[in-house]
Amino acid sequence: MKNKILEMFSSFSFKKKKNEEKLEKSNLQEYLVFDNQTKIEVVDLYKNYKLKRQTTHFVSYDQLYSYVLLKTHQGFHSELYKKYEQNYKNALANKRNLEFSNFVISFNLDLKYSQKLLVPIVITKGTSNDLAINFVSSSNLQEQTFFNVLNQEIVKLLNAYKTIEIFPGLLLFKGNDTSGSLKTLFSKDFISVIKR
Repeated sequence: MKNKILEMFSSFSFKKKKNEEKLEKSNLQEYLVFDNQTKIEVVDLYKNYKLKRQTTHFVSYDQLYSYVLLKTHQGFHSELYKKYEQNYKNALANKRNLEFSNFVISFNLDLKYSQKLLVPIVITKGTSNDLAINFVSSSNLQEQTFFNVLNQEIVKLLNAYKTIEIFPGLLLFKGNDTSGSLKTLFSKDFISVIKR
């Protein structure tokens, strides 16, 4: 059995090929090579996420929340921020919707990644069959002020076509298409397998 498996995969090799003569990192591409003839390019699904983080229009999680906390006279060690952080981490871990004033971050299947993987998406409003965490309103005055400033800053940055790291590893930005719809890019940490 072991020999059959080795024999079956002996025709595969994993190589890096150069597109051009220059030895620049951006020119290296990865291929799967079958029988020393057929090459299939290996696509990095997270390449756009990595590139978007390097643009001059990128606003990191720390930059965004430092500004919001400063405007609300809070800090990263405040009870208000710790509660917010705990709420969004629980929502992300349990794949609950995260409701903001102009959009909702939800989770859904995307065939680009797999038929069994949940990935973050942006929708305009929540659905009745999903649990959600509300980052729009609160009966607590300090928390309401925090939500107001956060949502206003997000809208301002998105309207300026900035890329926002709304949570560590999750980017939110306006697309360059005519609709100006919101888009997400994310790190591998945001992928979850569906258990059926």
